[in-house]
Amino acid sequence: MLNGDRFAANPDIPADFAADFAALEPHIEAAAAATGKIQTRADGNKQILGTCFRVGADRSLVATARHVARALLQPQAGLCAGADPQVMPDAKSALIDLEVEFEAGNGRPVEIIAIESIVFAHPVLDLMLLRLETDSARDPLPLADPLAAADARDAPLWIVGYPVTRPLSSEDSKFEAVFGPADAATTGVKRASPGRLQKAPVPPDAGSADVKHDATTLPGSSGSPILDGRTGGLIGLHYRGDAGDSWNMMIYLPNALADGALRDRFDPAVAKDAVRAFPATSGAIDIVEIGRPHVRLMTADDMLEVAVDDGTGPASAAPGEFADSPRAVADRHDIRDRYYSPVLGVPASRYLPDPPDPEMLHHQTQRADCCGCAVATVVERALAAQGRPGRCSARMLYEMGRLHDEFVDDLPGGTSLRGAIKGFFHNGAAPKADNDDVGDWFLSIDFAKKARMTTLGAYYRLQPSLPDFQMAIQETGAVAISAWTHSGWRDPVNGVIERRPDRCAAHAFVLVGYDETGFLVQNSWGPGWGGWQHPETGTELRGVAHWSYADWAATVMDAWVLQVAAPAPSAHNLPLPAYQQPDAPRRSGMPDPFAALPKPRRLAIIGHIAHSERLGLVEDGRIGAGQRSLRRTALHLGSYDSWSDPEKRYTALAFLFHDPTLGPESAARLSAHLVPRFKAARVYPVNIIHGADEIRSLVVRMTDEAAFASAIGAQAPQDITAFLDRRAARIAEPLLAAFLDGCAEAAAEGGALWSILANFGAEAIYSTDKRRTKPRPVHVIGFGMGALAAQACFGEGAADWALRGEDLVPVTPATVTLLAPLGLKGRLVTAPEGWRPHAAGKGPKVRVEPLGPDRVFGSVLDGYRGEWLDLVAGMSPRIESAARDKKADASPHATLAGLLTDTQALNRMMGDVCAKPPLPTWASF
Repeated sequence: MLNGDRFAANPDIPADFAADFAALEPHIEAAAAATGKIQTRADGNKQILGTCFRVGADRSLVATARHVARALLQPQAGLCAGADPQVMPDAKSALIDLEVEFEAGNGRPVEIIAIESIVFAHPVLDLMLLRLETDSARDPLPLADPLAAADARDAPLWIVGYPVTRPLSSEDSKFEAVFGPADAATTGVKRASPGRLQKAPVPPDAGSADVKHDATTLPGSSGSPILDGRTGGLIGLHYRGDAGDSWNMMIYLPNALADGALRDRFDPAVAKDAVRAFPATSGAIDIVEIGRPHVRLMTADDMLEVAVDDGTGPASAAPGEFADSPRAVADRHDIRDRYYSPVLGVPASRYLPDPPDPEMLHHQTQRADCCGCAVATVVERALAAQGRPGRCSARMLYEMGRLHDEFVDDLPGGTSLRGAIKGFFHNGAAPKADNDDVGDWFLSIDFAKKARMTTLGAYYRLQPSLPDFQMAIQETGAVAISAWTHSGWRDPVNGVIERRPDRCAAHAFVLVGYDETGFLVQNSWGPGWGGWQHPETGTELRGVAHWSYADWAATVMDAWVLQVAAPAPSAHNLPLPAYQQPDAPRRSGMPDPFAALPKPRRLAIIGHIAHSERLGLVEDGRIGAGQRSLRRTALHLGSYDSWSDPEKRYTALAFLFHDPTLGPESAARLSAHLVPRFKAARVYPVNIIHGADEIRSLVVRMTDEAAFASAIGAQAPQDITAFLDRRAARIAEPLLAAFLDGCAEAAAEGGALWSILANFGAEAIYSTDKRRTKPRPVHVIGFGMGALAAQACFGEGAADWALRGEDLVPVTPATVTLLAPLGLKGRLVTAPEGWRPHAAGKGPKVRVEPLGPDRVFGSVLDGYRGEWLDLVAGMSPRIESAARDKKADASPHATLAGLLTDTQALNRMMGDVCAKPPLPTWASF
């Protein structure tokens, strides 16, 4: 412990670190003076939320871990990370009133300063800069010189911070050895802990800044500075810790500060020669602060997910805040649900499970992922029954459940069982991985590929019937269930949950057995919970408890039973065109050609699709993808296999820009239809839909106008095309103008479209093998209004986005294929001169395939003859249309959907990309 930022006389220093301690002591004490605690501003018992430390010449700046932002934001607010951080929905009302306290000591007075704003939130690393309301008198920590990689492993280090929360671990002796007896532990005070690096840092240009260390930490240590144990200089920021013998994680700052937008704010004198390692955040991006928060004290509900992302390790009891708020949400009734029908087998009077392997028990700790843990447990039991035992990523199932559940009014955490099962259906389930416990989890391309080995088979909802529950357990061995808990759940007595009248949180868990009086519950609170004794063997079942039928009947919310499909990773989205039912109902509002395409699971298009709007990337929904997922895809494309392995390599890259009027669902179906053929041709496709939400306002406005005009006319359908063209030019043109301006903003440096391309960066185009001097060709394809976004990104004068070394380099398309395109007047969208030229000054080869002259009546609007393309083309003088050919012998297609699903048209498009006519059979539609 440190008292007044100083060590006590003759401190107890581990022998391995004692020799250098005398020289390091003043450096550690200086770091302690620069280290503060982030805490609530309520009077009385203030709660510590994390650690921070002073950085840079600006005396109002402190650095901390980015996941601490969860404590800074209102429950309904979200942080769009980046060098231009955005808080939604309203920056000025989204921040909670918190403060930083620098303790008194060494002649320095105490400083308590309110947090004013978030200055920088790194899009990849768990790192964030905060601005204080007033300057601090504390000096910033100087950076150390980068460690030599050859001798960095096992290099000594010291961490200074505020470990607060006791980990819910069964290994109490390790905790008590450091912090004292469990009933009188000294936590929440500033401590300095020694440790060693467990993974050597890589060079900055290798693009990694995560390094393992073994210094002692607890929740609350997030954001702590880490010092070089040889020089005392700042080398890292701690952001995650695991209990037991697992490693903790730090951000190795000499690599992280290779990011130009971040470097100057730490210590430009030391970091000025660093190489940029993260091109997604170019130093040219402006830094925009999130505004001044309103004064508001933090409530208990705001604290639900604070300090858990630091990693608390295996839980041996109920999470401390499990009673504060429901985390498993009741599933809504849905006519599409299929209900379980018991087999006519002989019911067993009791079904008693074998003791679960303690290593297989999930440890929910304080994160709200009980639904993910419950479904993961059911999946693991099903895999074991198939002879494929292993751990399943509960975090993936939880995060995908959050992505796919039906709750628009999202909670700060939690989801429903149906949401987790729906996420499993669309994405599969990957094995448990090291990143399951990180604060800011995301689905990478490698994770998505592994998830294809474990996919959902049959699944059924259970009726509220005790015999159905019992037979489902007897048939499958596990039922995922959600129910309201009470205080008796916290500490079962002799493995029995005592029924109590109070109500705490809604929780998800698994039924693994039953007897004459109740169910046997396998929970996600670790091996220290439960302890029911098997009546026949006398064995204690750790993690399992008995739950009475009366308690079940009074509190049960929902239950599901499922089976895991047989592994077939290569057929994860195999369409069955011959099995389509011609009379099946089509989805309302979707063109018939798209409705006829199979509805894809998300795992079929993850890594191949991105959705952007004016304000940034869309990360949720079936086609959402964050910056880190895109970045992982780029690194995959930059790998040796993607360049050299004959079975895995890609010879070209194709960016396909979809028409936003068709909507995200049509884009998802069309993308899933196109991706396999591109990949068969060794061309990696990236489907982009920009502005679908924004253009939706125009679509809804004109749909309402057409419906109103048709309703007041005669009963027979009338052709009101001319009327709707005039009305569109008057009432919808401002919406189109806003979309066009937003498209230009999104393609400019730092915009949403630019970010998609920048995350792919040079790694997807240039090989790191110096023997390969030619880059991958880039092909650009635009559908309808998607040609506007395509030209904004690849046209003459477009912003550079591929970072190679220190410079952004231009990327010129090898070919441009446009199907029924719209463009901006004067931009020559159909001519090579309208696109970025090659080094020789000539533009790329451009091929345009328009629609025919015939316009279908009522295809998109009541009473309108034509497509959205026709309506938009006449709406604004800024638009130039090449969507239709007026010649009688032109294309037979009158609709964009018909053209985009036409076999011959798609084969011609693939011929442009492959440049090997006639098109090989394996790449034909």
